[in-house]
Amino acid sequence: MIGLMADSVSAEVFTLNRPLWREIPGTKSDLSTQYSDPVNVNLNNVTRKGDIIYYELVNPDASYSRLETNCKTRQSRATRYGFFKSSSQVELIPIKDSWSTSEGSVRKVVTSYMCEKFK
Repeated sequence: MIGLMADSVSAEVFTLNRPLWREIPGTKSDLSTQYSDPVNVNLNNVTRKGDIIYYELVNPDASYSRLETNCKTRQSRATRYGFFKSSSQVELIPIKDSWSTSEGSVRKVVTSYMCEKFK
């Protein structure tokens, strides 16, 4: 994720409560690269309030993101970013990300999937 600004230099350790990771169809790269794994969403921590949906992802580089997406405008922003310390603990960095329209094929697929699956 490019263009994210860290809220602070200190990270917090967050414990995931019974994560249920599932692949988002259409996010696995056909290229044999270091980051060709699919994007996975934690189905046990998806919430929706009006047009906004809140969710957690494991990115192709095995990093963690907490995002919010406005399904009406199809804009998203990340609120936390981090790396796994273990299967249930994530070292999070709060970030200030601006709302932006989904660009790039994987981000568009994620936005469409989340907005359609969790209506």
